[in-house]
Amino acid sequence: MPIAVSVDTMKDKRGKTEIPERKDCLSSLREILSQSALLVFYVFVETAGALLNSRVLKPNHSPEFTPLPSSMTTVHAGLSILVGLFIVMSRTAYSEGSLSAFPRKAMEVFHLRNVCHYSLVAACYTTQGVFSYLAYSRLDAGLKKVLDQARIPVVAAMSSIVLGKRYTLSEWLTLLVVFLGIVCFYLADVEHDKVTEMHQKCRYPAGCFSQPPYDLCAIQVDGRTITGIAIRNSAITGIAIQDFSTTHDVYTWPLHAAETDRRGLFFSLMAILCNGLGSVFAEKVLKSRASTPFVEQKLQMESTGLPVAFAMAFIVPLWIDPKGGQSIWWTTNETTGSGAGFFQGFSHLTWGVIAINMFQTWVGGMVTKRFSALVAKLSTCITLMLTVILSGTLFKPCEADLLPITMFALAAIIAAITLLFAFAPKLQQVAPALPPARENLIQMQDAEDMS
Repeated sequence: MPIAVSVDTMKDKRGKTEIPERKDCLSSLREILSQSALLVFYVFVETAGALLNSRVLKPNHSPEFTPLPSSMTTVHAGLSILVGLFIVMSRTAYSEGSLSAFPRKAMEVFHLRNVCHYSLVAACYTTQGVFSYLAYSRLDAGLKKVLDQARIPVVAAMSSIVLGKRYTLSEWLTLLVVFLGIVCFYLADVEHDKVTEMHQKCRYPAGCFSQPPYDLCAIQVDGRTITGIAIRNSAITGIAIQDFSTTHDVYTWPLHAAETDRRGLFFSLMAILCNGLGSVFAEKVLKSRASTPFVEQKLQMESTGLPVAFAMAFIVPLWIDPKGGQSIWWTTNETTGSGAGFFQGFSHLTWGVIAINMFQTWVGGMVTKRFSALVAKLSTCITLMLTVILSGTLFKPCEADLLPITMFALAAIIAAITLLFAFAPKLQQVAPALPPARENLIQMQDAEDMS
């Protein structure tokens, strides 16, 4: 006796049967492909942003002027307000059917009470942006990305102290391994930069320089001080060639690679500290504003961020990174190059860097909203590896050696341990969960992290 099997089917207009699950599979496949494309695009934007930041702020052959980091941050904040206003205007026109309600909505968004609510968080994130640009002016993109991973143990420590969050022993040990990996990578990169500076001073290899190399180039070590010595031989005029008489033009210079990296390390650590403070304050603030859309929160933060960035445009050249007085853009002093204006060193590539950093802000929020925070961490680790590989190979200065395989291995270890920390089982927290606030917090943290 045959067994009857019931299958739910549908018939199209031509009478062919179609199983509904097939459409579901196709829809799921399209969704997976679209999400994968978005994730790949986000990784590409993050990596390109880091490489372009390094290219603009620390070019291989320094021009007369490089853009001022505080000026770039000010422009970034101003353009972010314009982008946010455009998004709010579009949403208002779509929901209301006209733009008549936009002035009322704008007044509500920029209400003084709402702006002041985010002022402390905005000040922290804006200051982080300035120090992040300053770090790019001293460090290559790969080292900057590696140092950025230090914000994970910093934020964990601040959250534990300020918010009372608890972490397991295995999580703390994981963070310790991340910290040690960052330290080892930094020390190895300093030694690599010393060799690169010697190559640059000695004009080696010759194909990388338009000027001829020196006849002799060496180093002198006195304790921890390393001095470069270059000699060019030339025949004395008026003396017979057979006498083999020559003069020796001797040039000496101290190596500045270690000091440059230390300054970059300081700027990077200040950016990490400001990011950690902003993250802790943001978690407290956003819990009370869980229903506010992310775009409005971003606008309210940038309303404070813009004046803070403009104030930093005076503070940085005066006290933080004066460059011997050359960074004084508003007036001329005894230093050559001072008084060149707020937009000194700006080029088409500079505006491209600002645009791609703004794009990272909004795409980062989209990725975090559409995916989980763990997927965002995964994309960060992939970006870390790509940036280290590309900055140490294809985009390295001509005179620099390839990064040794040990540094690539250290970068891989840091990325793997970061993922291990993200996927580690968490302790149950006593505080009640607030998904909307937490989601906005993660978006804000990823949006404000520019490099």
